[in-house]
Amino acid sequence: MGLLPLESSQEGMVNRSHDLLFAGGVKVVGELMHETTDGASTPTFVRYGLIAPTHHPSDGRDDRVMVAVVLPQRTGSLLDLLMPLAHRDIGIGHWCSRPARVEGWHYRFHFTLCALADSEDVQQALRDAASHCSELRLLGRFRAAWSR
Repeated sequence: MGLLPLESSQEGMVNRSHDLLFAGGVKVVGELMHETTDGASTPTFVRYGLIAPTHHPSDGRDDRVMVAVVLPQRTGSLLDLLMPLAHRDIGIGHWCSRPARVEGWHYRFHFTLCALADSEDVQQALRDAASHCSELRLLGRFRAAWSR
């Protein structure tokens, strides 16, 4: 197990961390929020992912699902990805884009769904969304830090 910085309230997403998650070998199994101050300025909040090997079991109470997708280069591909989520009223808590590091100007999108990971709505929405993606990977499932 370990901690991987995912996002800072001052600097945004930690790109290298998202690239490492996409590379595989570990998954996010928990979330931790940490506040730091330097005395005079506004506090900085950092969101960390608790990472574990991909075979690490879930406790079944996960209310967040972290996903990465690569979309085809065509008009409407992002809309096609989002519609199955919108139809089931599944919110997105965090969103970022990264170069897919394949040909041309392809991008990979990382996002966190705010819904119970095992719910039929989430499972069906991911199946429907996957049919519109060049690639879809589950990067982890966990309970939100503020719901513990």
